[in-house]
Amino acid sequence: MNWRQIIPIDYYCDQSILNLGYSLTYDLFYFTTRETNRFVLFRLNKEKTQIEIDREIELIDEKDHFINVHIYENFIFYLYLTKSSLIILEKYDLESSSICLSIRLHNRIYENGEKRYFKIVDFTIKNPFICFLIQFKDKNQSKIIVHDYDSINRLHSFDLINSIKPISIVSAEK
Repeated sequence: MNWRQIIPIDYYCDQSILNLGYSLTYDLFYFTTRETNRFVLFRLNKEKTQIEIDREIELIDEKDHFINVHIYENFIFYLYLTKSSLIILEKYDLESSSICLSIRLHNRIYENGEKRYFKIVDFTIKNPFICFLIQFKDKNQSKIIVHDYDSINRLHSFDLINSIKPISIVSAEK
């Protein structure tokens, strides 16, 4: 089989995929759906030349909306917007099948004495950091905000110069 060809994901419903990733720890791919907020783990079966669904995990309510999801080590980190417009970061332990961290993130920053509202576009994780890519709502300006992995305390931030609506952040290297 030529693994450069596209193999369709045999999934029971036709939904838009929000994000697609791979877990080195579990040797599984994963995706999240936009319409029903499903999180699905799957693997490639090379003998059958098909994709097999390993399991589905319901992480958020149907009325909420994923911003993005990543697996890091044995945890699923997911950022979502609630129906009441709260931004929540949660950490789900795949070993115990339970939520082990839930933090409400604020959608505002106080800079130079003024309150500025933003939206979180993406995030990435690599211990000791969680980095958020944000976009200010009042200007075409973006920033990366670095938080500590363990405490989730804000450590540093920096402006992206000449960026025009970036859509993703790839790595969190020191």
